[in-house]
Amino acid sequence: MRGSTVDFTSPNGEVVCISEKSRINVNSALAISHFISENLGLGILPENLVKKQLAREELTHILPHWQLKPLGYYAVWPNNGRRENLTLLLVRFLAKRGLA
Repeated sequence: MRGSTVDFTSPNGEVVCISEKSRINVNSALAISHFISENLGLGILPENLVKKQLAREELTHILPHWQLKPLGYYAVWPNNGRRENLTLLLVRFLAKRGLA
């Protein structure tokens, strides 16, 4: 989840911080996509979620060459769960490759 300010990095490395003042707060990418599709504002969404809408020109990618700071990867499992489960193995795999 992103905070109330977002840092955008241009192709030449310039960083611009934008403070958002939203009237609607949601914690679902699908909800954000719905509000954007209804022309109720701008949002930050994973491109794979809106790929078809972008291709059909139902949505417009406002800053296509600017980058956002990655959110990171998070793994959650029960404390009493088996330690050598698939989640832990995946976390170790990603960590060895510098991805976690």
